[in-house]
Amino acid sequence: MPTSTKKSIDLLAPVSKTNPQKVVPLWSKGFRPLFALAALHAVLFLPIWLLAYSGRIDIGSYWIPSVWHGHEMVYGFVLAVIGGFLLTAVGNWTGQETAIGRPLMGLCLLWLVGRLGVLASSVVPGWLVAVLDLLYVPALAVAIGRPLIRTKNKRNLMFLVILTAFWATNLCMHLDALGVLEHVASRALMFSVDLTLIVTLIIGGRIIPLFTRNATNQAKIRKSPFFDRAAIFLMVVVMVASATAAAPAITGTVAVLGGLVVLLRMRSWGSIHTVRHPILWVLHLGHAWIGIGLLLRGAATFGLGIALTFAVHVLTIGGIGTLIIGMITRVARGHTGRALNVTRLTTFAYVLISFAVFSRALIPMIVPDMIWTGYIASGVAWSVAFLIYLWRYLPILVAPRADA
Repeated sequence: MPTSTKKSIDLLAPVSKTNPQKVVPLWSKGFRPLFALAALHAVLFLPIWLLAYSGRIDIGSYWIPSVWHGHEMVYGFVLAVIGGFLLTAVGNWTGQETAIGRPLMGLCLLWLVGRLGVLASSVVPGWLVAVLDLLYVPALAVAIGRPLIRTKNKRNLMFLVILTAFWATNLCMHLDALGVLEHVASRALMFSVDLTLIVTLIIGGRIIPLFTRNATNQAKIRKSPFFDRAAIFLMVVVMVASATAAAPAITGTVAVLGGLVVLLRMRSWGSIHTVRHPILWVLHLGHAWIGIGLLLRGAATFGLGIALTFAVHVLTIGGIGTLIIGMITRVARGHTGRALNVTRLTTFAYVLISFAVFSRALIPMIVPDMIWTGYIASGVAWSVAFLIYLWRYLPILVAPRADA
């Protein structure tokens, strides 16, 4: 039986139900093609990665396999989702369109050629791989920057700074691959992961309590400005400490404090009221995974028998991945005029992401002999979860609004 929540007016509510330019539905809002591309990437990339990691296929030597894997998960999958979100949200925040029709097609093409360039790095000149991969983010920044600047939307100009930081870390990774810089790729990649976590904490703090209060009619649900600021500040400190190779005691302490603050931040969010609403609890779960991941990251830094890679995958698969699949289902339904409910199959996709966390990070930590089994189980669970999303939501993403 599908579970449901009430429709509500929120930060992502559509500006208009009309499409005055008569644009084909797929190209009428940024979330439509970019969420579809992100999900397709999630379905295809992990099997390719597992084949490359096991030595069954050769991906060349542009980056070592682990760096290549991380790069594509951030600059491919995550930035497609962030792009779709920002193109849609900035239109709502400013009342002006960002990119629709042909400009949106162009953005998607830039994202795609970046992915194909990196995939073909064994046969494409390195400088061309870098150029192709560095085109998408500046174009996205221009698309969202014009309406933000035109309407003097100062509160959200920080997203231009964040996109600039993503582009700069990507540039550093490519310069490392080209031999211009040395030994910076892994550090730049971790910086980009931390930057993604900052974005999720900013957006999560804005929308999760709002969505929950509107859907459950619990008046006591509220944001906590103190914990909001503290969580983001501590995450920024963790990012800087990690990037500058600060003393482990500093990085570990701040990571633990950050994890505690992230979890305490949820005290007033009414998580207990979301049990019957998968489209809500998936967001709360994703945010909780960030807190748990930061605690594990602190423990790993202190050398308490936890590998840093396990903590990082709790943060990425659990925190970022869970929040992403929750958001792209909600946005796809809300912005196409459909009720905010999900079926059992979609709920199963949510559960698969957490299973992927346990398989990739927690099971190998407890049973080291099962590490390769954990990799495979995690990759399959991840890919199947987003295959379910494509199966259920691609028809919605390409169709007109249901209430048009």
